[in-house]
Amino acid sequence: RPHPAWVATVLVVADEPGLREVIAKELELAGYRTFTAAGGHEAWATVSATDAPVLDFIVSDVRMAEGDGLELLERIREAGLSSRTILMSGYSGLTPQQARARGAVDMLMKPFLIEDLLTLLTSLGTDHDLGHDLGQGRREESA
Repeated sequence: RPHPAWVATVLVVADEPGLREVIAKELELAGYRTFTAAGGHEAWATVSATDAPVLDFIVSDVRMAEGDGLELLERIREAGLSSRTILMSGYSGLTPQQARARGAVDMLMKPFLIEDLLTLLTSLGTDHDLGHDLGQGRREESA
């Protein structure tokens, strides 16, 4: 898999440990820095901490026991944070169009291929100059 020319940081939020860890590991193998959270409440604690990591993207499940992804998305928007959120869901009651209307950059329906997520992240990364648009992205030379 090609590594992005810039290093983006992704917070993976899912209450299913297997899903959370597989996505994080695959993103790391593709050259992304990752953090994980087991639910929306833990994710918000990570995002809102005074020493919070710089997060370019948040990939969050919608339905979770400990704070759902829509609640997290709303809190991120209200706080004016620039992290772009991708929702993932097997719940058919929310469409990708509805997710975008609520502030997500996109939504992946489960099950999905990790390549679909990587393609989406790559396309979002190339749509913006992360160093200027987000004010927090970092560009690094490819090895």
